Amino acid sequence: MNILPNELILLNDKLQSAGTVPRLESKGAIAGRVLSEGDYDKLIVTHRNSIADALRQADIIDEGSALLHLGKILSIDALFAEVEQESEIFRRFVIVEDKLFRNPEARREVLGQILDYAKALRETDLDGLSGLLPDNKHRVWLDANDDLVRQALHDANFLLLICGDRIQPRLIEYVKYLKGQLDPLISVDVALMALAIFSNGTHHIFIPHVVALITAEQGITIKVEVQNAEGDYLPAKVSIEEETSSKKSRRDKMEMEALIKEIQKAGDESAAVAQTLFDYAQKLGAEIKPGEASVSVRVKDPNTGNRSTVFVVTKNATFYIGWLGRWTLNAGVGPEVATNYRQRLTAILGKDPVMMAIGGAAAIPLVDIGNNLEQVLAEIRIAIRALRHMDE
Repeated sequence: MNILPNELILLNDKLQSAGTVPRLESKGAIAGRVLSEGDYDKLIVTHRNSIADALRQADIIDEGSALLHLGKILSIDALFAEVEQESEIFRRFVIVEDKLFRNPEARREVLGQILDYAKALRETDLDGLSGLLPDNKHRVWLDANDDLVRQALHDANFLLLICGDRIQPRLIEYVKYLKGQLDPLISVDVALMALAIFSNGTHHIFIPHVVALITAEQGITIKVEVQNAEGDYLPAKVSIEEETSSKKSRRDKMEMEALIKEIQKAGDESAAVAQTLFDYAQKLGAEIKPGEASVSVRVKDPNTGNRSTVFVVTKNATFYIGWLGRWTLNAGVGPEVATNYRQRLTAILGKDPVMMAIGGAAAIPLVDIGNNLEQVLAEIRIAIRALRHMDE
């Protein structure tokens, strides 16, 4: 399917033709080498900002979204997370399968492959995914977004992005049919993107553009009714139970012990500060969620069940906060609660502790927290009590 022309026209300053740049044929080559799927995979990852822009322009991802590359895992050509650009709050997974359409069979093969990848991802739990991520920076990000990621895995909240040098019309029909067979309760969207390359032998122009989008069904309501033997309707409740097994408790304890040992490499003082922070937060009713690279301290709202992250301590013996914009949504507190927490910590520490990028570029050394420990603990107390709807 050709939405773009087969050649681009070069113009001079007088808007007169100065030549053309033809689009590569299906077996086209650059510098005498026929491009492979691996070449296109590299283009997708290297130029993910352009891919994201094409998706934004097609209203497939949010205007404020970016693509965070998580790596080549589970045999997926490229796994991305759609995240909010400023805060890197997780929104959904983007599974990319790249296939050159020289072979007519590729249009069937690519659908089977990307569905296999979606199935493998959905069957992966949070710990399994963390172990597959390439570095600690990504694991820190995952730890901070674990509640959102866990829900996305449960709901199959995925964008399946099928890319190719060209998109054949029959593939769109295949995808439409396939989407109609999927469980309407899952959140999968499927987008088809052509990766057009134009070349005059000297200059090469890469233009990703969306050809089609097949969206998940929206507006589905699940109604639960319970009747007794006489036919009278009874109150019904739907709930999702969390894992509370001893196996999980043992794993959390082991992860905590391992992280404290890592923190201790920076010195006994850092380890002592970390332990004090965790003990104090737990005493106030917060949850301690260990991961491979960090420990998140969160407060669960009794009404919504959502969790608000109060602070994070990394195995590199640093402290940071972030995702404060979610406090209002998760806990129903006013935005001034998060604003005051951030401003007062900044004044105490002499530096804004909000995480500005993956891995905590603005992270504060734990020794600096220790130098101001009583004041920091006081602010943590105010924040936790507010998130738990307790009067100070």
